[in-house]
Amino acid sequence: MIYFAQAGDYVKIGYTTRMDDRIPRITRRGDGADKPEAVIGIDVIDILRVIQEARVRDEMQVHALFAEWRAEGEWFRATPELLAAVKDLTFETEAKRLRRERRERAATKAAA
Repeated sequence: MIYFAQAGDYVKIGYTTRMDDRIPRITRRGDGADKPEAVIGIDVIDILRVIQEARVRDEMQVHALFAEWRAEGEWFRATPELLAAVKDLTFETEAKRLRRERRERAATKAAA
């Protein structure tokens, strides 16, 4: 699953299979992930959104979508624009997109 977790002025966009294990560690120093200094030690983490069906390969696409707000690593500036974009995000996994495109091509061929 891909999660969007706000800590102060930043939003972490990450992938995990175990949310309960991952969230307590995202603001710790030395967990191996790059993070803005300002988020280290923040205790209040707000889960903005979780996309359950997303896979690890989808995470890079989501990072690219929000690249203009990237601060460091998987952390993004929590601007009003980013927060609105997270809320309004329509997400389609790579597998669903490929199946949809295949159906559309088949329908186009059948109509021709």
